[in-house]
Amino acid sequence: MQLSPVDIATSGAYFYMANVFLDLGKVDKAESLYKKVLDIWHDYLDEIIEYNLEEEERPKSLLETPSRRKLDAAQRAEALQVLASVHTWYEQHADDHRVQFSHSWLTLGLLHYVLQDKQKAKLYLETAVMAASGTENNTEHNKEIQKFLKLFEASNEATLKNVPGTKSRVMNYYIHDPSRSS
Repeated sequence: MQLSPVDIATSGAYFYMANVFLDLGKVDKAESLYKKVLDIWHDYLDEIIEYNLEEEERPKSLLETPSRRKLDAAQRAEALQVLASVHTWYEQHADDHRVQFSHSWLTLGLLHYVLQDKQKAKLYLETAVMAASGTENNTEHNKEIQKFLKLFEASNEATLKNVPGTKSRVMNYYIHDPSRSS
């Protein structure tokens, strides 16, 4: 099995390399690797959410349940540990890396959304918004946070109200939003 440089299985290697660079005092190299870890996990979690939304909308027979993507136990443990450590580093350097600090909150929010911990997901997403304040020069990042918050709110409304077609509207907003970067 050949792994891609942007696979979650390789993100651990980037994380450990970043820690080595920190020990060597090469903070810029460490930060670039931490950013890569965040980006890999963010993209992977985003793909899980997108896939699961599409599966919910795919017509099924009465006996078929949607197949859902999720993290296995080892991936959950690694994601929680690695993303919390990267977030802690960005928290300590938030003044110099405001967008990445916010991005770490967003990625933790995505993780907890996938793990079905909606309360933590919402808290982390709202904190990402606050952390992004003052980053007007990075409107794409701010749009992404707002878009996911809207998805979160819409999916909660669909779950709470069980309104037919609401999940479809949520999925279409999330997947077909023209501002969504690929």
